[in-house]
Amino acid sequence: MPSTPVFHQDPYRPVLTNSESLDVSPEQDRLIRDVLDLGASDSRFATKMYDAIRYILTTPSVALPEVESINPTSAVLGSPNFDIHVTGKGFESGSTILWNGGEEPTTFVSNTELKTGVDMSTAITATTLPVSVQNSNGLISNTVEFEFLAAGELSRSDRLKNQEKELREQEKRDRKDTRPSDPVKTPPMGENKPHASSPDVRVKEEGKVQSGKGEPPQEPYRKADM
Repeated sequence: MPSTPVFHQDPYRPVLTNSESLDVSPEQDRLIRDVLDLGASDSRFATKMYDAIRYILTTPSVALPEVESINPTSAVLGSPNFDIHVTGKGFESGSTILWNGGEEPTTFVSNTELKTGVDMSTAITATTLPVSVQNSNGLISNTVEFEFLAAGELSRSDRLKNQEKELREQEKRDRKDTRPSDPVKTPPMGENKPHASSPDVRVKEEGKVQSGKGEPPQEPYRKADM
């Protein structure tokens, strides 16, 4: 994520970035002067404070330069020299690319693009360096990171892509593991009861007769005594 812009400025002549200029009436101007004359240690200091307050109240804001992206974002150690393009907004003809905090010879392309050359002979170890832009008024933009990679090392963006891919695959596996199984279908009551005309029922009914629960069985034929 780009960092917050940081810059140093004169407290008596600050660069305003988020304030509206105000109209100071003659009455307000006189009262400011009277208060400073009473509270300041001497007249020179009162005048300096008065000028600073007037400047703060009446000076309009200026836009900070903003870096949105750089291209390329990484390079492998030992690669040929190349140009790095910085895109964003609020650039001007006097803008300078800051490479690891140091000023680089900068080509102004447009209000949204700057470029500078990178000498790969100065890159010795794999590391990450900040890239930002400074305007002629001293305002410095947010920073974005450039990576020098060892041979075979993945860039940060590639590592993030792999992590996101692994997370998506894990989410798919988790959803599959937690998917409810199909419920066991229980037949309605009485559905398994055999029909009266089925063979099993007839056998049971015949069994009832043979067991004496129906009509008594006939005695077997017995030869008459002679």
